Amino acid sequence: MWCCIKVACASAIRTARAMVEEVPAVGSSSVGALARCSENHSERDVQQVSTDYKLKLPIPMSPIKIGNHFISFLCMTDWATFILEQNLWHRLCGLREADHKRCSSIWKCFWKRYQKVNPDHEIFQRPGHDFSRTCALMLHGDEGRSLRKAPLMVIAAHSILGYGISTSPADRKKMYRTQKLNYEEPTWSTRFLLAVLPKEYYNEENSSISDSDPFQDLMAGICGDLRSLYDEGIDTPNGRFYFCTISVMGDWPFLQKAGNLGRTFMNISKASESKSAPKGICHHCKADMPNVPWTDFDTHPPTWLHTVNTESAFLEPPAVLQLPKNPGFPESLLVWDLFHAWHIGAGKTFLASALFVLISSPAYEGSVDLRCEQVTQDYVQWSQRTGYRCQLRRITKAKLGGLSTTSFPIGAWSKGSTTTCLTKFFLDACSKYQQHVDSDVLFKLAQRAALRIDQFLQGIYSHEVWIPSEEAKPLISAGFAFLQFYGVAVKVAYQRGLLLFQLMANFHRIHHVLYEMHVQATENEWVLNPLHCATQADEDFIGRPSRISRRVSPRLTIQRTLERSLQAAYAHYVQVGALILDRD
Repeated sequence: MWCCIKVACASAIRTARAMVEEVPAVGSSSVGALARCSENHSERDVQQVSTDYKLKLPIPMSPIKIGNHFISFLCMTDWATFILEQNLWHRLCGLREADHKRCSSIWKCFWKRYQKVNPDHEIFQRPGHDFSRTCALMLHGDEGRSLRKAPLMVIAAHSILGYGISTSPADRKKMYRTQKLNYEEPTWSTRFLLAVLPKEYYNEENSSISDSDPFQDLMAGICGDLRSLYDEGIDTPNGRFYFCTISVMGDWPFLQKAGNLGRTFMNISKASESKSAPKGICHHCKADMPNVPWTDFDTHPPTWLHTVNTESAFLEPPAVLQLPKNPGFPESLLVWDLFHAWHIGAGKTFLASALFVLISSPAYEGSVDLRCEQVTQDYVQWSQRTGYRCQLRRITKAKLGGLSTTSFPIGAWSKGSTTTCLTKFFLDACSKYQQHVDSDVLFKLAQRAALRIDQFLQGIYSHEVWIPSEEAKPLISAGFAFLQFYGVAVKVAYQRGLLLFQLMANFHRIHHVLYEMHVQATENEWVLNPLHCATQADEDFIGRPSRISRRVSPRLTIQRTLERSLQAAYAHYVQVGALILDRD
């Protein structure tokens, strides 16, 4: 692999040399500089050319000690300085052109609404703080795949506001203080890469021989830098600007690692007769601990509600606690990710069981394999008729995670869009075979549950950062109804002796999301859309430096990945018009 990388760089150098021979006039340009590079040190020299000719973002690399090693990372302070020096502050609130007055109005409006949903956050205890010049940041992390599929931790930050979501009709309402989700535009131009860390630096074996936890060391450096942006800000000729990191987001394994959590989904009780005491599955409440059931979706308010914020979930104080937070409920800094909770979590479990019910119904005949072929035909025809496209081409036993009497179907697809697509198809198939749906209680429950979750998701995806409470209430009711129908389906399947509709901890995450929305809708004029901390767009970004890491020297993975990422980001900043290409 490394030989292929060197060949690619050397090939670019040879191509440049050929161009100089053909057109000598280009010898004084960046092409000439590339032609003068050494093929034996092609990666190093090409990086130097990129720096000299300003073909990558001017974000310096900073050293940090993690465990027993020194590595490089990118400070958010340097990103913030670059943003302000290049007059790109407007991009942090989703504007195409610089408009200081409008930016100020947008951020003041955002913080005014945010105070309603999180009034105890420490930022609201700062006398005289200038909210009109304060950007709300989100800190995100996840593991990508590096060379030979080795895990690579990627950590980045981004503004909570952006250019909207593609399915939202909000562009029709171009209000002066519109606050859009940060989904649109290439993620290279909306995310700020902070660090990449190969697994070898933070795996348990190396951590045990290190003086400290390398991952927490890295997070301490990142969070300390982010804290300085909140405490001190960045001074500019136009005044001082601040950045406040309001949430840490990511999949559940990342939150567990970032938060040193003792209560996590990995502790879920496997059997009622388990000898060890349940440790709890939720860092916000004591769900799954003695006398705190989480599978009761009918009781309102939930049975676990009285245990929220009653016992610390931290095994040890994590580095993220340096960030601004609600001091009375620090666990709330670690927020729920609806994308992992539903699209590649509970949604896969639900759809796999629902499709099994469909396949087993009298709508189809023959063996399981033959029924799957018939369902696939319906699926292909539906896709052609509606225009829905996803990576799943055929519905098979393997894709449903196995259809047997010994295991639950769990859904074997990896794309969140597939979950959405299959929900639409399942509802269409239910309408087509309504007579069979009406004759089977389990089939009917699956249809009703799918209708409610589809209503909820369509609703939140049709809004941006804030949802008017009166519009949010029916969506929240639909979400609660989904959980209730699912709970009944679990009981019916159990009574029939069927391994269907498995209960998993992701349903508890969804329950939390819905109840938090319910509280906000009851008490306030606006509800914070849970999509603001869903990782749908961030998943795209994680893959980008991860792919770069597969094309650099394994000995210099961190340095070269950061360097090449700054090159890629520069190209996208130019592409979207945020920077002008310097052709001198």
